[in-house]
This record gives sequence, C-alpha cells and structure tokens, in this order.
Amino acid sequence: MPKSHGWFGLFLPRSHSKTVFILAVTCYSFTIQTIMGQLIRLLGLWPIITDPVTHVRRLVRPGIDRSISTVVTTVIDPLLIAPIGESLILIGVIELLRRLKFNIAVQIIVSASLSCLLHSIQYPFWGVWVAPVFFIGAGAYIYWRRVSFWIGAEMTILLHFFSNAIPFIGTLAGRLHP
Repeated sequence: MPKSHGWFGLFLPRSHSKTVFILAVTCYSFTIQTIMGQLIRLLGLWPIITDPVTHVRRLVRPGIDRSISTVVTTVIDPLLIAPIGESLILIGVIELLRRLKFNIAVQIIVSASLSCLLHSIQYPFWGVWVAPVFFIGAGAYIYWRRVSFWIGAEMTILLHFFSNAIPFIGTLAGRLHP
C-alpha cells in the first residue's frame, strides 16, 4: 500500500494488520457515534415515547420494535442482513462514482450520504446518528480497495457488523435481564 494517504493517513493505524485496522476504525465510529447521539439528545431531537401500559417515558430505539420483535429483527437483520446488504449498497455507489471518474471525496460523501438518507426515512435523527459508520466505512473500503475489492468489502462489512454488535449486546442484555 502507498505510504501517503493525505489527511486520512493521520487517522490510520500504523500497522498494516487488517485486525488492528478494523478494531481502530470500529473504535473511531463508536466514539463519534456516541458523541453524535449525545448531541442529538442535547438538542432534543431524539424522539421520546410513552409506554401506554406503564406510562413510562423512554427514548426510541430505532429499528427494534419490541412488540413485533423476532429472531430475524433482533439478531439476523442487525448482525447479518444489514451489514452485508447496506455495505454492498455503499460499495456499489462508490464503484459507480469511481467508474464515472469522480474523486475520492465525492465517492465517500455521496455514498455515505445516500446511506444516511435511507436511514432517515423512519427517524430523521437516525441518519445523523449512523453517519460515522458509513463515512468511515466508505473511507475504509476505498483505502483497502487498493489491495483488493474483497478485502475492501470485508473491512466495510466487518465495521458495520461490529457497529451493530455493540447495541445488539445491550438489546440482548435487556431481554435476558429485564
């Protein structure tokens, strides 16, 4: 891989290990996503719902409706379908823009913004909240694409998987210990 990556190179791990890379970018996306979530809550943009039975107010948890929750919506979708499907859409947009000769910044911004826009359909704040995963995932794909398409896809899918696995652990803990 080339040694110079401009400003993006400042954030990359010094090791060429794929494991170190995926752990580092997962930590980056988790940290930025946590900050984004707190800013959204601070600005009062995170929706709050009131439980009709207990009348307890709680923050909305996007993507998981406990009343219709199944193994598919709780486990398979966030840990398998979403990381693979959404990452392939992200990669497809990047590849389309690359073939149309757009520069790397446009490839990252357009592909990540489209993914965020699709997440904003249900809750407008959700697209902002997941933005770090898609922007970092797009950058990771472009970085590793130089080595191999498959390694680039692997890095993007794994980043998305680990980003979904973190809240999944919280959801699982809530189900096991209500």
